[in-house]
Amino acid sequence: MATDGDLGGGWSPRRLHRLPIAVFLVLLVVTAAVTTFSHTIVANQERRLLAERANEVSLVLADSLTSARASLALLASNVVIDGQAGFDREADTALTSIGGGPAGLALVRPGPAGLVVVAAAGTGLPVGSVLSGPSAVAVRAALAGTQITASGIYRVGGVRAVGLALAVRDGTALYRQSLLGPVRPPQGATTSPFSELRVVLYTSDHPDPAQVLVATTGHLPLRGAVSYAPLRVGDIRWLTGVKASQPLVGSVAASAQWVALAVGVAASVLVLLLVEGMARRRDATEEALRQEHRFAEALQRRLLPDIPAVAGLDIASGYVTGSDLQAVGGDWFDVFALPSGATGVAIGDVMGHDVEAAAVMAQLRSVLRGFASEGSDPATALERMGRFLDTFAIPAVVTVVYGVLDQPDPHGARRLTWANAGHLPPLLRRPDGSVRELDEGGSPLLGAPVVGPRPTATCALEAGDALLLYTDGLVEVPGGDLTRAIEGLRGTLSAADGPGADALCAAVLGADAGRHRRDDVAVLVVRVDDAPASPGPAAATG
Repeated sequence: MATDGDLGGGWSPRRLHRLPIAVFLVLLVVTAAVTTFSHTIVANQERRLLAERANEVSLVLADSLTSARASLALLASNVVIDGQAGFDREADTALTSIGGGPAGLALVRPGPAGLVVVAAAGTGLPVGSVLSGPSAVAVRAALAGTQITASGIYRVGGVRAVGLALAVRDGTALYRQSLLGPVRPPQGATTSPFSELRVVLYTSDHPDPAQVLVATTGHLPLRGAVSYAPLRVGDIRWLTGVKASQPLVGSVAASAQWVALAVGVAASVLVLLLVEGMARRRDATEEALRQEHRFAEALQRRLLPDIPAVAGLDIASGYVTGSDLQAVGGDWFDVFALPSGATGVAIGDVMGHDVEAAAVMAQLRSVLRGFASEGSDPATALERMGRFLDTFAIPAVVTVVYGVLDQPDPHGARRLTWANAGHLPPLLRRPDGSVRELDEGGSPLLGAPVVGPRPTATCALEAGDALLLYTDGLVEVPGGDLTRAIEGLRGTLSAADGPGADALCAAVLGADAGRHRRDDVAVLVVRVDDAPASPGPAAATG
């Protein structure tokens, strides 16, 4: 149970309420869903942009490779026209137009020893040398077709090299060999085209680390989100790999998922604290009300009298508060001995459910005892109580039934004299179970104008008769019919199991159990004891 002290203490999860935890978990689930959705959208957009950039890079590289092919094709046409003289004349020009690092050009023909260099320009391909390995494979592939072919990466004296081959005529092929340096990123400006990408060109159709032609990064192989695009020129089947060095969607969009996560978690924690704070304030308020109710109930019971034992009378009482959170009320009952030997019985209700009503109730109970002990009859006592309220300007509306039970006659019967100031009529139960409503002796309630004297009424209570006095909380239901409710109470009283006062009191309170009450219930049962048995005749003496 949370109290005021809990509000200032630590927020231990074991002390959190279920509702704030449930709301917090739901918000976390929503946050996770939004974060996942944001991540998916951003990742899909990043993959799409990366694929577009990979295709762009592949197209640029394909253009470069196509330029090399065109240069070789032009040289090949001159060789067809002028033979070796055309090669000698145009080779240096072809090397210059292709560009790149150290390179060599050669005319290659098959011979008894293999593919022999018959004419050469540049470096690395001396006349008379025989091609072997990947270079020979590329030349043979070119001689077998009409498209440009590539050798893949191979070593020449420990230096990486790559070759392009194109058939000329009559079993002759042009072969261009480029010597490559180690794989390292270029020292380009960050504003150069594709500077936001890490690009790797493979001389194979799959990412083979041994076939890296060029790369713009030293972190190989590429890991993470990598997009691959094929590079197709003639019979060349190379592969371009591209990875973004920075988000292509932009730094703001790339961080959207983390922003959503941070905002969602912060909002979830904030809502948790707010709902938990509200729950704890509610608990503290309810506990304060319960404590007030316990105090009020204890005060109420302290204000109610201890029922005295009266010879010849069986008396029982009961008091039930209207609700768990209701404050002290103004319902009361009393039984007291009068100087004349009679017994005063009273029940009343001060309208209201607060300490002020209880205070007025305590005053009126004491005032009634005082007036009764002075010898005032019931009507006069009620009249004087009304004047008491007026004299001291007590703004209260009060209903009271006050009756006087005379001392019993020889048969145990008693006369009841009573007056009723706006209260519900008492009920009289006979030993045979019949119930009479004592609706005589009525007058306006205390605090209301009264014209003329208040009336009194009398009736005889025989041995075994029981008088029931009660407050309106026992029968009144919001929107209900009061007459039918009193009829129901009469039926309950008539059917009560056992004639004793305790049994009758328990019956009427038990019939009311479980009903939603808006008012307190006070019940007083006064039963005239059965007449004592008459003594038998005296025994004869000898």
